[in-house]
Amino acid sequence: MTYRTLQSLFGQIIPFYVKNDNYLYFLNYLQLMTKVFSLSKSVIDRNVENKSGVYQIRCYNKGKPLVIRRLCNKDKLGILYIGSSIHINRRLKEFIKGINNESREHPSGYRYYILELDKKRFLEKDNLMFSLQYCDDYKEEEARLLMGYTDYFGELPPLNSQDINEDYENLKLRKYKKEFNW
Repeated sequence: MTYRTLQSLFGQIIPFYVKNDNYLYFLNYLQLMTKVFSLSKSVIDRNVENKSGVYQIRCYNKGKPLVIRRLCNKDKLGILYIGSSIHINRRLKEFIKGINNESREHPSGYRYYILELDKKRFLEKDNLMFSLQYCDDYKEEEARLLMGYTDYFGELPPLNSQDINEDYENLKLRKYKKEFNW
């Protein structure tokens, strides 16, 4: 993904020098997660290895990402959730079970079901997609993606929990003193 592609996705000029490392990391990492798959068990079985890594659940409409208004900017990638797992294959299937009210193993999948998002226009299950990136240090990668998203959009993705995970605090990724829970 080129600078111009990122610029067109985010709809504004992205400075070459950015003071916030988390924001810059988030933009650079998006380059690795450009391939998007339909969220279904059969697609997961065919395309996803049972390795560790990070993943995003996204919403599409007619082949294009759904634009989601956030506090500070519009999310033109349609990101509903950013997560990680030691077994991405299994975790994505748990998300599907959650959105179908078959399990509560994935709280964000179940939150999608409870909020009846599948009844909202353009948020139907058929419009859900996912992207992923395999990595060994998946917890740290997830934390960096969440912090970058938060730094750019002013809040976490809609289906991510608003409670900070203690694991992220232990990673000490923030270089500045944290004055609030993000």
